[in-house]
Amino acid sequence: MHFKLNNKTNIIILTLILLYCGSVYFLLKNDIFKQADRLILDKFTELKAINPAPQDIIIIDIDDQTLDTFGEWPWSRELFATFLEKIAAQNPKQIGLDIVFPNEKSALGDSQLSQIIQTNHICLATAFDYNTENKSKEIGQIKKLYPYSPIYIEANGVIGNFENLTQKSKCLGHISPIIDSDGKIRRIPTWVNFHSISTPNLALAMALSQKLIIPKSRFNKTTETIPFNREISSWIVVPAQAILYEQIPSHIFENKWILIGSSALGLGDRVSTPINPWLPGVIIHAELLANFLEPEKSEWNVSHYLPVALTITMGLIILFSFLSNNSISGITIALFSIAAWLYFSWLAWINGTNINPSLVPINLILLLAFLIPYQWFKANQQNSLITDLFKDYLAPNLVDKLISNPENSLTPQKRVITVLFADIEGFTAISQNNSPQLTADLAQKALMVMTDCAQKYDATIDKYIGDELMAFWNAPFEQPNHADLAIKTALEILQQIEVFNQNNPGFPTLKMRIGISTGEVIVGNLGTPFRSSYTAIGYTVNKAHELVDKSKLLNTQILICKNTYLQASKPLLNNIICHEQP
Repeated sequence: MHFKLNNKTNIIILTLILLYCGSVYFLLKNDIFKQADRLILDKFTELKAINPAPQDIIIIDIDDQTLDTFGEWPWSRELFATFLEKIAAQNPKQIGLDIVFPNEKSALGDSQLSQIIQTNHICLATAFDYNTENKSKEIGQIKKLYPYSPIYIEANGVIGNFENLTQKSKCLGHISPIIDSDGKIRRIPTWVNFHSISTPNLALAMALSQKLIIPKSRFNKTTETIPFNREISSWIVVPAQAILYEQIPSHIFENKWILIGSSALGLGDRVSTPINPWLPGVIIHAELLANFLEPEKSEWNVSHYLPVALTITMGLIILFSFLSNNSISGITIALFSIAAWLYFSWLAWINGTNINPSLVPINLILLLAFLIPYQWFKANQQNSLITDLFKDYLAPNLVDKLISNPENSLTPQKRVITVLFADIEGFTAISQNNSPQLTADLAQKALMVMTDCAQKYDATIDKYIGDELMAFWNAPFEQPNHADLAIKTALEILQQIEVFNQNNPGFPTLKMRIGISTGEVIVGNLGTPFRSSYTAIGYTVNKAHELVDKSKLLNTQILICKNTYLQASKPLLNNIICHEQP
């Protein structure tokens, strides 16, 4: 040894490090450590997602192409009943719906749907709200189908199915995972209680309905970790339109587990998960169901004190190496310990045990972050002086410029934008009363007029939905006057459509309905490995679309929200109606 423990400096260092390592365990409750654990476990989950999906689980996807063909959601109950009937006719083992029907629609359609639910192995979905800060709400109904569970999460609100449908159901499961503080979904309650009625998650409900043998350990967990064991592309996925068009083999669903959900961006059933930032929610229930079908794995019995003991032990060894002026050995030991611990944590994780994988790496890295500068300072004071001079010589902005990376505008991010939807009023009637060629020609020309107007005011053209245009401002580039630009575009569209009507007497006269909303959304390159696009999602988008419909009720061609009204220049608001009084 090249140091003396009676040396005052070394004793102080040793005391500080021991106190630091001893207090680390109590700091685990700090959110920084929790986030670090999540990052590592998310990476473990991503690396583990290599197993092929079970061949007896089939996902039926109500995708964008299906909605383009059969109309926007929600469909008529008659159409959805026909859709379910075609699936049930193949005698699947169980059908699970990642869809809720809270309200009655039509007597005939509701009756057909209820009859199909009653006579087939179909599990209905229920959505719960766990946020106690929200006002308690109850939409639709739930039903007591299962014994009371003493281990549960209490719900503050529920969105169930309409009464007749609920009463006819023989299987009910919830589709409400837990959203962590970083916005990702990793867990789902095993049971949820609301008004003393216990409801299992959808996958568990389907398994119980088919009387699968489920280990008692699964019932003793308040929440289940969603395994995410499989690549998205490995699941068997059948587009919904293939069923409605009867383009599938007659035996494909026989004795299979069926899950019906949606990957359509407009339906908003996408969630952020460790393996994908925008995963169709139905995959969660497929993963859980697949886990029920696999043999139970025995979990590792590892003490949670192990990382604390290892941290202190390795910290002392590294400390002695540095105090012996053998920093290379200390760094090597630290890196080896970090790598070994991460590998051990990985093995424990794939065997069902979480042992706080970030604890050892964070503490050893922080220890190195303290010791390396300390030894560098003590052994290289002259070099430190030169370095300080060199640092003072370089301008901070030049340093920042060299080390910084340009921001990627395609990366999904939260942003305040203004969204515009422009729709041709009564276009369905126009299409029914005219030839397909004239209808198509009219839609193309009208959309070109709308597009030219939007581009004139620097809009981002999001998409065309039939005869409807969606555009937005303030993304990907900043546009401080985005509300003004949207209103100017709306006024320009009305003016140019009027010109179009005058110049095209052979076409039906067009009348526009326009909705404009301003607020925070998530905007960026969103989608799945199969399909992605630069778009915006969130309440503001839905609000703008709703304003188009509400403009008909208020008999106005342009209807804006309160936020747009407050941000827009007042001269532009003449004769513009705001849906909410500012």
